[in-house]
Amino acid sequence: MAILNSKPLRRKLAHLLHEGCVEIRSLAYERGHDDQIADLADVLEYVPRFLDIELTPEEWGGLRSVVEGYAVRYPGLSCRLLDCLDRDNPDTI
Repeated sequence: MAILNSKPLRRKLAHLLHEGCVEIRSLAYERGHDDQIADLADVLEYVPRFLDIELTPEEWGGLRSVVEGYAVRYPGLSCRLLDCLDRDNPDTI
């Protein structure tokens, strides 16, 4: 079983957390986005546990799928979150 644990992967996850926090702040300032904020928090709450462990391709796919589900449900700027995972050599993961 292949294991994924690299500095570029951790950078992607850190960038995802950063962009997610920026999106939460923007949504909070606009007001009226409580459901979207809660859904984004649900996506982001599991990311820290992946920062220091070795991920299997299945775990990576699961995380990406959750982020993609959020982006589909809330199109627009939320697609930026998916870009955090796909940017910089998306074919290597």
